[in-house]
Formats: sequence, C-alpha cells, structure tokens
Amino acid sequence: TFTPMLAIIITGFLTFTVVGPVMRTVGDGLADGLSWLYSTTGAFGLGVFGLFYSPIVITGLHQSFPAIETTLLADVARTGGSFIFPVASMANVAQGAAALAIMLLTKNKKQKSLATTAGVSAMLRITEPAIVGVNVKLKFPFICGMIAAGIASFVSGLFHVLAVAMGPASVIGVIFIAPRSIPSFMIGIV
Repeated sequence: TFTPMLAIIITGFLTFTVVGPVMRTVGDGLADGLSWLYSTTGAFGLGVFGLFYSPIVITGLHQSFPAIETTLLADVARTGGSFIFPVASMANVAQGAAALAIMLLTKNKKQKSLATTAGVSAMLRITEPAIVGVNVKLKFPFICGMIAAGIASFVSGLFHVLAVAMGPASVIGVIFIAPRSIPSFMIGIV
C-alpha cells in the first residue's frame, strides 16, 4: 500500500512549490502593508492592526511578524524599536481577558475550566486556546477582545510605545518595552 507515501510526496511537492511561495507572498504583502500603515497613519494604523491581530493569529500569518520585528530591532537607534510587539501584547491580553470573563460568567463547569486555563495561557502569550477554544465559539467574547485590542493599540500608538527586544507578547512582555514607554504600555494592557 503506497497510498500514505504517495500522499506525503504529493502534499510535500505542492507545499514547497505552490502553497509555500503563495503564503510567503501573502506574508510579505502583509509586512509591507503593516509598515506602510504605521508610517502613514500612526496611532490610527496601530488601532486597526490591533483590531485585526487576533484574526491574523487564526490564519497563522502572525508568524511572519518576527521578520519585520527583527528588521526594526536591528536598527533600534533609527527606528526606536518595534511597534508590533506592543500591539501583539495588547491583543493577546485582550483575548485572555475575554476568556477569563467567560470563566466568571458561565455556569457550565467544563466551559469554566477551559476558559480558566485558556485565559491564563493567553495572559502569558499562548492565545490559540483562548481564541479558538473559547472566544470564537461564542463570537461575542472574540469581538470584544478585538475591540479592546484595537483601543489599547491605538493608545499604544498615541504614546509611541515601542519594544527594544523580542519576547513573549503578553503581560510579562513589559520587560521588553523601552523604559520610557513602560507606563504607557501598562495603561494599554489594563
């Protein structure tokens, strides 16, 4: 039975020749668009980016952002740091808070348990359980998290909050924020 091997060969070939190049182009376009959005619209652009960060996480395209951040951080004397990290932190915490709100409001013990672990996980950087396992299923918490992330990211942009290193985009990410931006970062997180 050569079916599994044939499936792997065909899938691998298509991934490397079609899917990979297409998704790289999409990621590059997203990166260019994001840089343009921030450089031309400032805080408003970051608010829009924060609003749509969680849906971007669902697609997996957020994995293209470290390449942009590395470029921004490589020339920190000129750029001042990364605008992406604070937005990602705001979005992750917002989705975590939405999951924790479900924990407080639901009577369903299974959902309460899932919302608790997913919410805490999101506060510490791993948002997929909160987004996919709790918030998207209920829709309203996901939308609330998106709106909160958009508002917090807008505030982050108003105060020019920048990160000077890469790390976990979460509450504990405060240690990667430029010292002058820490109070503004914490306002956005709250």
